[in-house]
Order: sequence, then C-alpha cells, then structure tokens
Amino acid sequence: MNRTFKPARVMSDYEASIITAVANEVINFFLSWSR
Repeated sequence: MNRTFKPARVMSDYEASIITAVANEVINFFLSWSR
C-alpha cells in the first residue's frame, strides 16, 4: 500500500512546486505590467 502511495505523494509535491513557480511567474508578470 505504501509503495503504491508514495509515488503519488512525490508527484503531488512535484506538481505543487510547479504550480507555485507558475503562480510566481504570473504575479511577476502582472506586477511588471501594472507599472
């Protein structure tokens, strides 16, 4: 059970880091655009 569940947690952490990076890019884009 743990062996099949562990990759899913790693993938979710990987996706979360990508979402955070994309969010930062979007925020920086809007901040630079508002200037």
